[in-house]
Amino acid sequence: MKCDRHASPVLVYPPMLRALIPSLRTFGFDILAAIGILRWGLHLQRREIQILLAARGIDISQGEISALSAEFLLRFYLLHQSRADRIGRLLDSAPGRVFHADGTMDQDSEVVFTVIEGLSGIVLDSFLLPHEGKTEVAAALRTVRERFGVPDMLVRDLSPNVREAMTEVFPGVAQSGCHVHFVRNLGEKLFAASYGAFRGEVLGTRVMAHLLDLARRAACDPASGLLERAVNAWVSLEIAYLQEPRWKPSRFPITLPYLECVTRAVRVERRVRRILRALGARNMSLRPLRELDDLLGKRLLPAVGRSYPKLAKADEWFGLAREALRLSRVPLSAAEPSEWLPADVARDAYLKALDTIEEASVRLGEGYRPIADTVRRFSEAHLDELFVKVLGRDGGELRFRRENNIAESSHRWSRANIRRRTGRGKTAWDMTLFGPLLAVFSNVFNPVYVEGVLGDVGCLARELQAFPEGEVERLRLRLRGKVRRRALAMAEAEWERRSEELVELLERGEGAPLVGLEDWLKKVEAPALTQD
Repeated sequence: MKCDRHASPVLVYPPMLRALIPSLRTFGFDILAAIGILRWGLHLQRREIQILLAARGIDISQGEISALSAEFLLRFYLLHQSRADRIGRLLDSAPGRVFHADGTMDQDSEVVFTVIEGLSGIVLDSFLLPHEGKTEVAAALRTVRERFGVPDMLVRDLSPNVREAMTEVFPGVAQSGCHVHFVRNLGEKLFAASYGAFRGEVLGTRVMAHLLDLARRAACDPASGLLERAVNAWVSLEIAYLQEPRWKPSRFPITLPYLECVTRAVRVERRVRRILRALGARNMSLRPLRELDDLLGKRLLPAVGRSYPKLAKADEWFGLAREALRLSRVPLSAAEPSEWLPADVARDAYLKALDTIEEASVRLGEGYRPIADTVRRFSEAHLDELFVKVLGRDGGELRFRRENNIAESSHRWSRANIRRRTGRGKTAWDMTLFGPLLAVFSNVFNPVYVEGVLGDVGCLARELQAFPEGEVERLRLRLRGKVRRRALAMAEAEWERRSEELVELLERGEGAPLVGLEDWLKKVEAPALTQD
């Protein structure tokens, strides 16, 4: 509707229209559901969705797509909550309940704390917390308990705050420590100091930079003979192979890129020596090959000759411990065992690995005993919580995934897709806001959830339409209220003034009351977060 006295049209929403179209939007719930599936389910960008809808005669702006995408996630979260009773009945039909609880965050952002039922893989709920303090975690767990009951087993990281919160909310329920978090902490114990020093030794030789220069020169060398061209190409490719671990994303302490570089350098140097001998038999000597030999055999390997053997052996034993826990170096989703071992069998396998490590350290000598002792002491401190045995309703032992990495990996994958869809300029504040919503939405990729919880949904758009606008807005405001914006740095001149104010307060004399100190603190302090 447009009035001649107004420059822009005045939008009027009749009561019946409000039931068909979200507030302040111009498209109905069918378009909302389609956009939500395309964006969050198929990971299409806004422009891709715009083109796809235009092919069907629907002209929609990218801003409208963003608004409807967010509206979709909010309404799907409410749909999930409304079916808590159905989820509860589904869990009751299983041999038991295992709640995996874990929080994940990016630097300087809030914690997305997610609770998953481990046997079914259903995301029960997800929360945006300022941090993983005991009070905040306990409040989230109480909400889960009210909706989904008490589990037979809880799986958590090794944080004392989370452990105490679980004990408070679920007294008497057995708790298992996450194997992935345990492995990461063990890696920190083994490599936090030694790997940093080793990396410094490698970089201090400047060999890596010289190798890159040699590879470029070898690749561009206008060699005349076939043999010379082949050796130049080989040198260039061997250097690329040697350098490749440095270009992968760092996953310390699971992977140690510079240790892998030196391990490859040892193998490359052996091949270099063999080629040098073969060329010597032909009375030939090629400069790129000699340079590679000098860089590896005379500079890099001698520089790390004392630290490399111990660090390599520590990494080997670390891998042995990981394999005993069935956590290989390949992505965990690809390496998931077909069946999880009973607690006693898994414990015996890990203790056997510890014995193997200790026996090897005795053979190698005193220099290697501290490494084995570190693995043994740290492992024994957590053995009881790593291999907890729990019985299900049928009296049999519950076999379940004893790590929370699936929740964390899923969340990080979601954040990566948000960044891809919204652009790298999108702030962490915006991305964090979607974390809990996307965690719950991930249930649509779980066949158990789709069949058992959404099996009776005939029209998704109609289900999403059923929630009142006020309920959607309360959820939107609740999530936004949990996200804190980073405080701006105080300008230099303003801080000088505030500083002088405090000095003047303190200079009033020893017996003078400190009137105004509380007001001064309010001016300069950021809002405090409770710490437990």
